[in-house]
This record gives sequence, structure tokens and C-alpha cells, in this order.
Amino acid sequence: MSESLSKVCVLLRRRGHPDLASMLNGASLEFEWADEHPDSREALAIIRAPIDHFDQLEGLPVEAYKTIVDAVADVYPPRDINNMAIAEVRFLLDPSSLQEERDPQTQLVEQLDGLRNLMISVATGGPRINEVNARYRELNERVDGALRELGIQNPNPYSDLWAWYGKWSSGDLPSWQSRRDYIRGLFVSRRAIMTHLEG
Repeated sequence: MSESLSKVCVLLRRRGHPDLASMLNGASLEFEWADEHPDSREALAIIRAPIDHFDQLEGLPVEAYKTIVDAVADVYPPRDINNMAIAEVRFLLDPSSLQEERDPQTQLVEQLDGLRNLMISVATGGPRINEVNARYRELNERVDGALRELGIQNPNPYSDLWAWYGKWSSGDLPSWQSRRDYIRGLFVSRRAIMTHLEG
């Protein structure tokens, strides 16, 4: 049975490891006996990660690996898994993430739309910034890199959602509608980017 890694991610961020928490985004957690003997009290924690993060997790230095092991053990202590102690954390590739790659142009447009939607959502009563900021920053870095390769300036000046919060909470954008309009205007150059890609 799969377990949620959301609490593990929260704990890693609280301990100053947002990069490790980001690597666990989209991953699932399972527990198995560490050996074939049912009397064994040791569990193997299996983290199934999507392709985007699997290689990063596999290449972690020992100290970073131990940090993840400790976080998993603290969130899921022995009493929560039939008194089993976690002996090891193993990373496996989630095969469902191996989908046929889409056209890079389509991906870029979808990522721009994703940024726009996240910015509108947090500014109009949606999720808390802490819950989605890591995903936003990762997505923005991808978009920024892709646009740089094309020689196009990123239309979005906000590297994270707290910077965007500073803008809308300053009083310049007092209503939800004014925030929606501002973001739509910010991303209006998305059309120019699409024209550039098609040309």
C-alpha cells in the first residue's frame, strides 16, 4: 500500500533541505519486509520516483541519502508500521512516468500556462504559498532555461511566489480581479513566444 510523502517533504523543508523535498515531489512510498522471514522486524522503504527526479535521487551523496532516511523514519516510526524499524530506503523508477516525450514547444507553452495559473491561484484564495512554492520555483527555472536557449526574455519577473506575494500585498492589486488581470497582462507575451516558436 502506498503512503504519502507529503509529511516527509514538510519535515525536510523544516530541516533546511528544500532541494531534497523537491526531489520527492510526485513520488510514492511503500514498505516491504527487509527479508523473506515474517518474524523480521525490519522494513524496506521503497520510494518510487518519476523519471525527472529518479536520476537525482540515485546520485545523492551519502549524507543527503541519510537525511532522507532519517526523515522517513521520523515520520513513520516503528509503531506506525507494525513495530518494524526502517532498515533501508531504496529508490525505484516509477514506470508510469516514462511517457512519450511531447513536442518541446508544446511543453514550454504548457509550462508558461502552469506558472500563470499557479500565480493566479495563490493570489485569489487558492493553496498556501508554502504548499506550492517549490513546484513553482522548479517550473519557473525550467521555463527560464528554455526561453534563454531561444534568446527570449522570461515575461515573468517573479522567481518565487513570495516575490509575487510582495507585489500583490503591497496594495497595488487590492482585488482578486486586479490580480488576475495583472498576471494575464504579464503573460500576454506568451502569444509572441508561440509565434516565435512557430516561425
